[in-house]
Amino acid sequence: MPQFRIDPPTITNETVAITGPLAHHVTRVLRCAAGATLRLTDARGTTWRGRIVEATPRVVTVALGAARLEPPPSTRITLAVALLPRDRWRIAVEKSVELGADVIQPLLTARTLIRATERTPRQVAHWQQIADGAAEQCETAWWPQVNAPRPLTALLQDVTQFDRVVWCREREPSATMPTQPATAATRLLCMIGPEGGWTNEEIAQITAANAEPLSLGPRILRTETAALAALIHLQR
Repeated sequence: MPQFRIDPPTITNETVAITGPLAHHVTRVLRCAAGATLRLTDARGTTWRGRIVEATPRVVTVALGAARLEPPPSTRITLAVALLPRDRWRIAVEKSVELGADVIQPLLTARTLIRATERTPRQVAHWQQIADGAAEQCETAWWPQVNAPRPLTALLQDVTQFDRVVWCREREPSATMPTQPATAATRLLCMIGPEGGWTNEEIAQITAANAEPLSLGPRILRTETAALAALIHLQR
């Protein structure tokens, strides 16, 4: 059953009209016709089962069933990961959504590979589209948010809004898996650095913020791999 996002204000008399590129996708790509069933969501936990009553490439009219509210994840994970080149960043965003990241925070560090040219609002909107597509594919009712890039120093100024903060560092013998299960937190921040590693100054800043070290094993991982491995560890 395909899932799509709708805006509740567009619902009239328990019916919603899907228009634009999404209508074309429903009718031409998925070849859904009148009578087909769709799963719709507002991306903030409310879902509906809908039945197509009329379908054209421009407008798909859907009759909605009763609304259902799905509870949010017990732990809301903000994944702050050093910004990567285009194709690798797409993978990081897409797979992080599939693995349960609630917020994806592009991070600018001293050794981040991508600089100011990737910080435009248009680029951030494109990243959000990637995240939305991944959320649609994995049929979650809670769709993640992709923020504009932030410097590490700015992010660390806001750590008090999180119940728990962890960070990953390669080959750090003192870094162990946190003994407290991640499910004990409601808001968790996980920071993944660039492949050049954190600078000594950044390590000092992170340590001063009382972040817990998180070990991902003895191997050196690419940034996008480390992000996915961390999400898997934190949700065990």
